[in-house]
Amino acid sequence: MHKAVAIKNLRRSASNVRTTDPHSDVESLAADILAHGLLQNLIVRPSEGKGMFEVTGGGRRLAALQLLAARGDITEDHEVPCLIRKDVEADATEVSLSENLARVAMHPADAYEAFAKLIDQGKTVEEVALRFGLPQRTVRQRLKLGKLSPVLMGHFRRGDLDQEDCEAFAMSDDHALQEQVYETLARHRYNLTPHMIRHTLTEGKLAASSKLGRFVRNEYIAKGLPVTTDLFAEDGTYLDDRAAAVEVATAKLDAACAQLVQEGWAWAKPLLEYDYSVFGAYKRVQADENPTLSQEDEDQRLALVVAHNTILSQYRPDLTIGRPGGAPAPQPSSEADSDDLDDTSLEAECACCGNPIADDCDFHPFCSEECAEEGEAEPFDGEEDGEDGEGDSQTVSSTKVDIPEADAQRMAELKRLIAEIDEKTTPRFSAAIKAKSGAFVLISHDGDFDFRLGYMVPGASTEEGSPVLTPDSMPQQTAANTDKAQKGPYSAALASDLAAHRTQAFQIALAQHPAYAKSYLLFTLWERFGRLGYVVSSSSLTGEVAQPTNTVTDMATTLAAKAMQAIKASFQAKLNPSDGDPVHNLEVFKAIHGLSDTEKDALLAYLMASTVTCGLSEHGGRVDPITEHIGQQIGADPAKWWRPTGTEFFARVSKGYLASEVTVLGRGVQALAAQKKGVIAEKLDRWFADPSAMKLSDLGPVDAAADGPISVQMVEQIGNWLPVGMAWTQNAGENTDGEAQDEAQADAA
Repeated sequence: MHKAVAIKNLRRSASNVRTTDPHSDVESLAADILAHGLLQNLIVRPSEGKGMFEVTGGGRRLAALQLLAARGDITEDHEVPCLIRKDVEADATEVSLSENLARVAMHPADAYEAFAKLIDQGKTVEEVALRFGLPQRTVRQRLKLGKLSPVLMGHFRRGDLDQEDCEAFAMSDDHALQEQVYETLARHRYNLTPHMIRHTLTEGKLAASSKLGRFVRNEYIAKGLPVTTDLFAEDGTYLDDRAAAVEVATAKLDAACAQLVQEGWAWAKPLLEYDYSVFGAYKRVQADENPTLSQEDEDQRLALVVAHNTILSQYRPDLTIGRPGGAPAPQPSSEADSDDLDDTSLEAECACCGNPIADDCDFHPFCSEECAEEGEAEPFDGEEDGEDGEGDSQTVSSTKVDIPEADAQRMAELKRLIAEIDEKTTPRFSAAIKAKSGAFVLISHDGDFDFRLGYMVPGASTEEGSPVLTPDSMPQQTAANTDKAQKGPYSAALASDLAAHRTQAFQIALAQHPAYAKSYLLFTLWERFGRLGYVVSSSSLTGEVAQPTNTVTDMATTLAAKAMQAIKASFQAKLNPSDGDPVHNLEVFKAIHGLSDTEKDALLAYLMASTVTCGLSEHGGRVDPITEHIGQQIGADPAKWWRPTGTEFFARVSKGYLASEVTVLGRGVQALAAQKKGVIAEKLDRWFADPSAMKLSDLGPVDAAADGPISVQMVEQIGNWLPVGMAWTQNAGENTDGEAQDEAQADAA
């Protein structure tokens, strides 16, 4: 029998079988009932008392209704539909068990898609969160999951993906990209993990939690630049445009350098990364001013110390004995006691770090950050020394003392004020030293500025009347004759970046020359048999794909990378790569065996090329004569695939380098020499991006009537220019018949 019963006449039945966390998530259920009403009857039976019923089915719904009544959203007289069962005790338990077991929970995928439909119907996230009693972040997470690719949602329903996998895929809204990543990772079941999914989807992006990300995050977002947010990670923000982030960082560092110059430094140089080779080329000078406190500061410091120790002496008098504002020193009761109480008994150490402290306060003002935080959070809580709490009673008491929060905060503030005054005694650089030396500005590990002050160019002097030398004024010919200059004009980071582009240019060239690829493979096997790479095979042959990295450019998006990807895609379509099943591996082998000889040569060339990493032939480290020889023979040319930009190259080398190496600009080099480095980098960025748009007036003043585009020859020279060490120089007379045959085979492929 069905009947409407007031909430005040209902109570939970002891026969209800749901006893583990019976009120789980009752808040959201209450919100749902308030928004949509009670959609399912309660199952009740008569109870003791007139008109009273106990609920045997629907305990959570009853708890939600009672919560709404307690909040005043509904009254206790509010009637709810009930199904009355006059069962004995055993039957009541059976009914409750049946109701809970017969229920089949909705698949999460259906719930996620339903949330997405609510938004599509015009409801806001706030409205949905309110009606279902959920946090807005939870609603946004479910919406993200509801927008997954239908293909991935199908895999989720079939159990091929789990909840965490879907959360990782939800980082991207691009269905095609989601499916592509799934197909790539699913070939080997051990790769299909949330970590690898996120890693693949964020390749080329910059984590906002990284050092560089923290440094530029606010300015980057303020510019409206693209951002990816992982709603399922605590700090899952990624800056999509890495190059733009580097530009923001460079601008911030340049501004900080300009400020240092305004403050009197002769020069200031920005560095995105610490480079030992750069710092090693300069000599360091020490701060030459040791300021002392004024009488006013001394008096203010003493007053602060007295105030601090007066508070502390109420709780830890042993730490303030004999200090200003502290407890009085104990008086010896006998001559023997007097002998024991010498000056060393009053020596103190910092209760946090154990360093010697001033004799007028209880803390060491130059503690580490961790020590300062510990000291302020729980000042002097005892039991610091000894396994059984038997520490040095002259320094730290063995009894923990709770200091009221107000007094603890006041002491922390007094410590901060004392430290500010003590900071005035920090050694400083005089104006004379600043005028002859400079500074480097880097990014610290926590994403803040890292100022390195007091560096001098080799040969510079602090003596009065000596010339001021800056990094840009270093004679190029002098630098070339020093041992350190033999490392080249690039920082380690820039040399690595240039080598990455050089590597890709070599890879695509070798992939197009099968004859040289086969020769290089045989040579490698002969020299290093069995250590080449990894394949799913009984063979001991091993190897790995080279992955060029770059601090500015996403190497997976370069023209050379896309050309290699196109070669790989053409073979993937023919070979249907394995999913790890040995049977399928056999099919792959048969497909490869069925390729024509020309196709096999092209596949071998691509695979061999993928394993190669090249350095710079000059000014950049170890040189491999084999790849240098092959690069010359196959005509590997980085200029076909990469052009220098302001952010990646011109802003990262000296003006002296540009004056001596970018000679393709002719008189334009002299026109640039007098301008600031940032202006030079910006102009070179524009000119090298499109040299055909350059005018003769860009290179220096010309008669208006004679102005016009630069010569075709100069356009070609600028288009082919490469930084020192990147090009492969063709050796005369070495273009063999074998190479000609190799080129013919590549053309046929």
